[in-house]
Amino acid sequence: MVSAIVLGAGESKRMGSFKQLQTIGARTILALSVESLLGTDVDEVILVLGCRHRDVLQSLGVCDRRLKIVDK
Repeated sequence: MVSAIVLGAGESKRMGSFKQLQTIGARTILALSVESLLGTDVDEVILVLGCRHRDVLQSLGVCDRRLKIVDK
């Protein structure tokens, strides 16, 4: 089994704005990363969330059985 882990749990204190919700076009960078990984042959994508996990989940818009969410 091949897994990909996406780390999206930081508070983005140094950046000054919440990185996980930054966008490129109409999609968040995090959503684009997850979608890209789901487009490969990996067996599962594990998304690790922490700070503002509910906001991040709402922004994803991804529904795939291979996506596993780990949060607080």
